[in-house]
Amino acid sequence: ICYDSSFPNLAPMASASATSDNSVSHTFSQSITCKLDEKNFMTWQQQVTAVICAHGLERFVVNPKIPLKFLTAEDRDANAINPEYTAWDRKDSLLFSWLLTTLFESIQARIVFCRHSYQ
Repeated sequence: ICYDSSFPNLAPMASASATSDNSVSHTFSQSITCKLDEKNFMTWQQQVTAVICAHGLERFVVNPKIPLKFLTAEDRDANAINPEYTAWDRKDSLLFSWLLTTLFESIQARIVFCRHSYQ
């Protein structure tokens, strides 16, 4: 999404941000002026990209580095989930749910099996 790294990170413009990898905000109220439909991809992409970059969330949609859910086989057997994975999953879910609000229902129906923002 954000391929030009010559611009410094912008300060967050809404109540959700990627302030640190260990903190998770529970709201994300950034709005855009159009929802994606069959005819406006370029306009929608420009607005969504600007918001994602402003919040430093590119790492969730471009070459995501997803932490391991379980660090060991013993963790898997005990269902002991890696805290880094839990933090990543919460932030990704927040971004994904926001992305869904930027789509018309006809487009949402096409991605019903997607679960993560990078999909």
